[in-house]
Amino acid sequence: MSCGILAQPRRFIKQVWPSRQRAGIHFNVNPRGSVSSAGQGSACRPARLATFLLLVFCGCLSSVAALAQSPQPGGWSVGVGAVASSRPYPGSSSDVTPIPFLGYEGRRAYLRGLVAGLRQAGPGESEFDVFVRARMQRYSSSDSPAVAGMDDRRRTAEAGVGLQVGPRWLRGRAQLARDVLGRHDGEELTLTASFPVFLRGTLISFIGGGSWQSSDLTSYYYGVRADEATATRPAYRPGAAWNWRAGVMMRRNLGPRWNAMLILQHEWLDSNLQDSPIVDGGRRWFGLVGASYGF
Repeated sequence: MSCGILAQPRRFIKQVWPSRQRAGIHFNVNPRGSVSSAGQGSACRPARLATFLLLVFCGCLSSVAALAQSPQPGGWSVGVGAVASSRPYPGSSSDVTPIPFLGYEGRRAYLRGLVAGLRQAGPGESEFDVFVRARMQRYSSSDSPAVAGMDDRRRTAEAGVGLQVGPRWLRGRAQLARDVLGRHDGEELTLTASFPVFLRGTLISFIGGGSWQSSDLTSYYYGVRADEATATRPAYRPGAAWNWRAGVMMRRNLGPRWNAMLILQHEWLDSNLQDSPIVDGGRRWFGLVGASYGF
């Protein structure tokens, strides 16, 4: 999930959508749309692919350009926001975290709150990028009776590669990321499509897709290790899983330099995760709200 995409939508609209088109129709604007049973062999393949793509990408960083779906280069911005998400553990409350925001949109690099990266223009309107992002998922043993006595699961940082393709009115994105702090030691492959529109001064992007999560990742957040098992909580290793998601992102200009953004997302968990003894229900939601000042 992309957090902190609080860039200048008015400037973006003027660059990607000529005024004669804006006067007659209110579609085809493209804002950027960050916050998931196989064996060990299948879990390693995405990691090898990520390594290969990183090596290939490092050889072509010299000609980075702006992406049609990304905010256009526009300098720095600062702001504040909040990230909220539900937890699938029975009896646990939603996790709400206030976050300061620092953003930068350059031709060769970007910083969008919890995501930073370098980008490379590809053929047509495609773009490659390498990035580092924060995974905000976590729980403490005190959050729910279902996880009492278990080790805390912590947030982490992930690094990966991405590819965006398609016309401005329908963008496809693929991302492959791996844990770099040794928390879950797993990988996630995310495939999404976004359909952006411009309605009454607001950029709206409808987003749908899914994510493949490796066995190591799912075991960390949804599994029960042997030393954590009890009479009512058996040991459980979910295996790899596919989760499906749908959401909407809205971004609006509040003045010459102020912008606001809202992201809402709903996720449906794989049956492997729903079968975990610490999971209650098969759905999660995520939300982000924030405002920024550009300069």
